[in-house]
Amino acid sequence: MPRVIFVNDMGDTFTASLPDDWLAPELPVMAASPHCWILLTKRPDRQRAFSLRHEFPRNVWCGTSITSPQDQRLRHLMRTRARVRWVSYEPMLAAVDWRPWFEQGLNWLIVGGESGPGFRPMDMSWLTDTVEQCREAGVPLFVKQDSGRRPGMKGRIPDELWVRQYPKG
Repeated sequence: MPRVIFVNDMGDTFTASLPDDWLAPELPVMAASPHCWILLTKRPDRQRAFSLRHEFPRNVWCGTSITSPQDQRLRHLMRTRARVRWVSYEPMLAAVDWRPWFEQGLNWLIVGGESGPGFRPMDMSWLTDTVEQCREAGVPLFVKQDSGRRPGMKGRIPDELWVRQYPKG
């Protein structure tokens, strides 16, 4: 059965401590598999540079994590050659107008509140607006969690905002 495989989910796929092209020998294996491979990095400049030297297979989705819509990581991600480009916006600390990013080719969005002691609350109006923008643009959205002491909790999120979608393919 095809699965979604989150590569290096506890690390950074394009960290500076790895050689620039360490992932290149694995691309043919990924391309030949029925699985979807999800890559996440806080260094999308390195991911973009890699994508200029090596073509990502269609079943490899490239993403970056951000904490602000002004984050330069978004600009690097949008210049990465990949079929699916996605953002993890965690913690969600402000409202964001995602429409310009959707127009530039942002294909998937993951959002969530902050967890742990001293967490900053996520405003439900920010989540409501994000859900509406994604629905209008036809962009899949994955709501990961509410803000709270424990990670992964649904918390205050009503069912209509508890969206868990993936891109097609």
